[in-house]
Formats: sequence, C-alpha cells, structure tokens
Amino acid sequence: MSKFIYAFVSCFILIFCMSSFSFAYDNGVDVKKFKGTELIDFAKKNNIPLKSEKGTLNEIVIIKNANIPNANIPNANLKSLLPNKIPNVQIFDDYYLKQTDSGDACGTQIISTHSARGPGTLRSDVSQNISNSYSTTVSISASVFSSSLGYDVTKGRNVTGSYTITIPDGKYGTIDARTYYHCIYFDIWESHIIGSDTKVGNGYLMLPVGVCFSSYLS
Repeated sequence: MSKFIYAFVSCFILIFCMSSFSFAYDNGVDVKKFKGTELIDFAKKNNIPLKSEKGTLNEIVIIKNANIPNANIPNANLKSLLPNKIPNVQIFDDYYLKQTDSGDACGTQIISTHSARGPGTLRSDVSQNISNSYSTTVSISASVFSSSLGYDVTKGRNVTGSYTITIPDGKYGTIDARTYYHCIYFDIWESHIIGSDTKVGNGYLMLPVGVCFSSYLS
C-alpha cells in the first residue's frame, strides 16, 4: 500500500486538547473565566504566555458559541481511500476511522489584538470565519474525507465573541484573541476479508467553536 506522510502543519495551531470543563451560560453563549491558579494551569496547557512584552497575564475568558455543537465522529467507514495494492485488480478492502480521543483547546495563532492606556476600558469584538482543519498520516483527499464523515472538513465556521477589561490609571492593557477549537483524534484502520484489521495511520480534525480571549496589564 502506498503511504504518504503528511506534515502536521495544523499541530502548530493547537498545543493541547483537554477534557471539558463547566461553562456559565450568558446571553446565548457559554462563558468560562480563568483567574488565579486556574489561570496559570490553563495558560500553560494552551501555550499562552504568562508574561511578555505586553505585560503580565491578567485573565483568560473562553466564549463558546452555543449554536456550534461539539462534534464527535463515529467509527466512520472510509471505503477506497487508498490506492489498490495491485493496479487494475479490485481489492475488497475497507478503510475506517476509530476515534481515540477528543477535547477543547485554544489555538496558538492570535487572530485579533487590541491595546490601550488607562484609566478606562478596552473592548475586543471578534467575528471571523475560521476554517475547519485536519491532518492525517496517510493520503486522504478532503473531498473523500468530507463525504465519509458527512460534512465538509474544510468549510469555515463563524466564531464570535466580545470581551471588555478595565485598565487602571498608569497601566497599559492588551487583549489578544485566539480561536477556540474542538479537537477529534482518530486512527485509520484497514479491514481485510481474511485476517485481522490493521492500523494504517492516524490523524485529527479541528473544529472552531468559539473565541479564547487573554488580557495583559503592564
């Protein structure tokens, strides 16, 4: 079987997918705020700097759009994804996915940033179309992958959110915004007529589901 190793470009967008935590429901969206020890733990897991030229990390707020549900894939059957072992000979092998894990995380790429000097308030409003993304260690076209899962893995999703901070007199405030993702990890298996199924690769799918705001004061 011909295998093609794909560079995991998308993995630089995403550092760590964690288990779900509780959100507070506010005006049609789910909101989660991180302060203190919880802030430090969350920032480290998501590769968000605790200190930078922008100052010291003050707070992280996750706004999860309620109209974009978490997605989980079944053990989806992927037929004829890879070329036959022998040209012009029909091989009755199937390829299918087995989900291995899932979770949520902030991306590392900043999609919006705003700064101001205090005293006063600073507000960041985000409304951007962010594409789904996926990566696999074997060659699977986006069209075949989308057809097998039942939705377009490259289609964009609009994520929105607003966040406001108060900046004290003599301080400088910054708000960074990142995409908040739901991540699905899976193995790719080949089903044989004779013998046991074999694992032929793995991959992940990233679905944008909200906005991750981080604020700094200096």
